[in-house]
Amino acid sequence: MTEAYEWVMGDLDTLNEWSNHLIKQSPSAGQISDLVYLQNIAIQVMIVSQLEYFLKSAGKIEKQGEIKKIIEQSELTKSEKIELKRLMLVRHTLVHNLGHFDEEFSKKINKLGLKFDLKETEKQRMLSPLAIETLPDYIKITKKLIDEIEKTRSAAVGI
Repeated sequence: MTEAYEWVMGDLDTLNEWSNHLIKQSPSAGQISDLVYLQNIAIQVMIVSQLEYFLKSAGKIEKQGEIKKIIEQSELTKSEKIELKRLMLVRHTLVHNLGHFDEEFSKKINKLGLKFDLKETEKQRMLSPLAIETLPDYIKITKKLIDEIEKTRSAAVGI
């Protein structure tokens, strides 16, 4: 196992702990506080940042937009692929590029070959932060993808 793999998996474990703590802080019904809202979004971004860092250090990608291809070629289930692409495209791209989920943003995404065509109601739903209680699921899917890539890489170099 590479150092990058160990660091990323450790960071994802920490994010999982933070997620579970955040879930405990969240009300069972009603509006969440601004702090919890922002912490939720921050954890979502950090999950994908860890994936991006690992993929770059493993030599699998050079640009953020290439993550979608890695996800699609993985052995993840269809629903896991959809969820991970949603997390990557909506949270990470919007936050890091300060893009707006509008016609211009869609054009840019399509130009990159990412084909992210959504109905208006889906756009509105996608801009909302993903449910706090799903954070551990996103971490689990991300770790599953990273494990798959690390095992393939290790087998290729005979580790």
